[in-house]
Amino acid sequence: MDHFNIESVNSVVDGDRLSSQPNTRSINANNTITDNCLIKRSRSTDNVFLEASNCESTSRKRRQRCDNHRRVGYVYSRAYADVAALLPSNHGRSLLVHSLIEVYDIWNRVMYVPVEALSVIHSYYVWRVPRCLSRDFRTWCSIISPYAATDDELAVFHSSDFVEFMLQAEKYDENVKQNTMSMLCTSDEEFSYEELLSDYGLEHDCPVFKGLAKYIRLVVGSTIAAAQALNKGEVDVAIHWDGGRHHAKRSSAQGFCYVNDVVIGIIELRKKFDRILYIDLDLHHGDESAFLYSDKILTLSFHHYAAGFYPGTGKLNDIGHGLGLYHTINVPLRRGLNGSSFRRVFSQVTKQTFEAFRPDAIIIQCGCDGLAGDPSREWNLDIDNFGQCVREVVEWDKPTLVLGGGGYNHANAARCNAYITSLLTNTPISEDIPEHKYFEEYGPDFSLLIDPGNQQDANDEDYIVSILSTIKKYLETVRSKRESYHQRHLSKS
Repeated sequence: MDHFNIESVNSVVDGDRLSSQPNTRSINANNTITDNCLIKRSRSTDNVFLEASNCESTSRKRRQRCDNHRRVGYVYSRAYADVAALLPSNHGRSLLVHSLIEVYDIWNRVMYVPVEALSVIHSYYVWRVPRCLSRDFRTWCSIISPYAATDDELAVFHSSDFVEFMLQAEKYDENVKQNTMSMLCTSDEEFSYEELLSDYGLEHDCPVFKGLAKYIRLVVGSTIAAAQALNKGEVDVAIHWDGGRHHAKRSSAQGFCYVNDVVIGIIELRKKFDRILYIDLDLHHGDESAFLYSDKILTLSFHHYAAGFYPGTGKLNDIGHGLGLYHTINVPLRRGLNGSSFRRVFSQVTKQTFEAFRPDAIIIQCGCDGLAGDPSREWNLDIDNFGQCVREVVEWDKPTLVLGGGGYNHANAARCNAYITSLLTNTPISEDIPEHKYFEEYGPDFSLLIDPGNQQDANDEDYIVSILSTIKKYLETVRSKRESYHQRHLSKS
């Protein structure tokens, strides 16, 4: 793995773009993965043939969805990737993720000229031409430029004193740390630097690192940029793999998360969309505390729950308060969760949630520390389990923001992110990892796929049925409240 030096990052928003030229590397396309099916390419033609067995995409409904030309936005600049790669808990992961997606040639579908620029002179039909040039060009992808969030944007959720300290924390060297000094607090009381670090959570799992100020501005600004692209109708799906930092509190960094871009992203989406559904796939509970009293945001977290497991929240009966009662849905799952159990629970709960809540927009956090091979060693999942869950969500045809999150086997996280990106852009990709700068990170088999784990699944039938039954009752109340509100609104009008 390369050493990443913040001094080499001269600009946090430099408008970097990957080359739009086709990748010249030969990719083995004899066996590629898409739509949960095996694809084979004829050597004599460019035609693609799908094996019929167990292939959901052969249905008319799925074909119609594919023909909708989903517009995908992807947050990226090389300067931002360099900064994100400095994160201590995921050092270097950002570059692995983006490099793998690049070498898989998904970037060939990127359109660099904004639609607005073309439409000044040309008609709607001109910018549709690239879609018509290829039979399987069913989506297009545009780059969303990261930008550095302002102090005010950070303070939409975080306290102003927390923001102020976070932006200056890295400036104090070891000598300064030993002295007491007046810091950026509203009172005149003096605090030691160590006390302030503790107060704001900048210790243990969230240490100060060089580049911290740039990082927190960029991770929040990039999630805002993705949300704004959805608000403006520029894209149908926005992807920000370096986002999804869901543990940070209003005045405290926690759980490898220095700021909470998820909450700020939800607030940004609320400028356009009334009802937001937030789905969290991270192994660790997605903290819902910011919206416990809101009936406009429903938070749905699928997570591992056990005594002593971080963060220790997310019980089944944690369901919100006040107006937000039953708008917090927690799905606590046990050790050894396998793919079939996960997909069963996810499909049933999300379908019922969508029908009960009727969201206008969706955020899905795709923390992949539940993958087999992650250092957490709790679940048995593979990348297709995550990919098909994300696909189910985007097929609701609602504006959707896709975020990253946990995942501490970095090669596996890159595999998972690349696979999900390929599904969202309808891009067939090879099972064989193409050779590139970080190729050695994917040894010894150099395959996109990972084997599911073989731990015994403690989520037995009785436990799953109990969870599903309880959540169904919660969601019946959500549906009743929504329908009652709708009726009152109609009667007033």
